[in-house]
Amino acid sequence: MTQNRNGFSLVEALVALAVLSVALTPLFAQVNAAFRVSRAIEENLVASGLAQEGIELVRGMRDDNWFAGSPVPMGDLFDDCTGGCQVQFNDTFPQLTGDVPLKRDDYGRYRYDQGTDTPFHRTITVEAESATHLIVTSEVAWTSNADHSVVVTEHLFDWLEPGP
Repeated sequence: MTQNRNGFSLVEALVALAVLSVALTPLFAQVNAAFRVSRAIEENLVASGLAQEGIELVRGMRDDNWFAGSPVPMGDLFDDCTGGCQVQFNDTFPQLTGDVPLKRDDYGRYRYDQGTDTPFHRTITVEAESATHLIVTSEVAWTSNADHSVVVTEHLFDWLEPGP
């Protein structure tokens, strides 16, 4: 007597499912690793942009001071930044720093006064090498599985005075 088998038995279905899961596990691991690498690249790119923006904001403050014909020497404008400052796009003077994270507002701008907290902390230090030469350092630090930071340094000179 012959038996007609229509479909799989429960054991055959479980074996097929086990083989399929063993075959797909490395694929899921690769996709997860790709997401982690993508996230790390995105964080590094954002941090690099924020660090460069810090330099450009200080440069803008220096330029505004110069265009206004202000008699304040460059070094005096940033006296309080030797221990670190916070600067955002709409500041006219640097603010003393605390350990405050940058926030991202509804327009995608990073700032301190409104928006959603991000993992990024930016500290800008300004050292007066001379009355006409500033050394500006912008550091952006963040933590995501480990501590990370990006540091950008720039030398700014007074336009009216010759360099070193």
